[in-house]
Formats: sequence, C-alpha cells, structure tokens
Amino acid sequence: MGSTSSQLKDYRNQVKTRFAAHLKQVREAKGLTGTELARRAVLDRGNYYRLEGGKVNPSLSMLVRLAAALEMSLEEFLEGLVIEVDLNRL
Repeated sequence: MGSTSSQLKDYRNQVKTRFAAHLKQVREAKGLTGTELARRAVLDRGNYYRLEGGKVNPSLSMLVRLAAALEMSLEEFLEGLVIEVDLNRL
C-alpha cells in the first residue's frame, strides 16, 4: 500500500506543478500580474499564489473563475495543459 500511496502523492504533485506552470504561462501571455488576476477572479491573493506556486490543486470553481477573469472559456484556458495518468499505477 505504501507504493500506491507514494505513486498517488507523486501524481498529485505532478498535477499541481503542471497546472501552476500553465497558469503562469497563460497569465503572462495576457500581460497580467498575479495580483491582478487574483482580483479579477475574486480569489484571495494568498490562495492565488499557492496555486501558481504549485502548492494546491484548483477547485472547479477556481478554474471557472480564472478562465472568466482571463476572458477565456474553460476549454480555452485548459488547452495545452497535458497531464498524463496511468490509472494502473495509482
């Protein structure tokens, strides 16, 4: 069970890290600061920087608000974000 738990933790970390990099890339492409995007998305600045720092996973509500704040559909916002998962290893 330790192996599965470790693999799940590794996967969760991969999701957080890849999403954080994607969020920063999209934000910068839009010419926004993290503080400005947090304000537009009605997110606490600390929560926003934890997202962009890869410390937490976003909720669906956060994803929707970030996409709206970036003036993108959720599909457009997530385009290019690739996270592979092998369910047989989790």
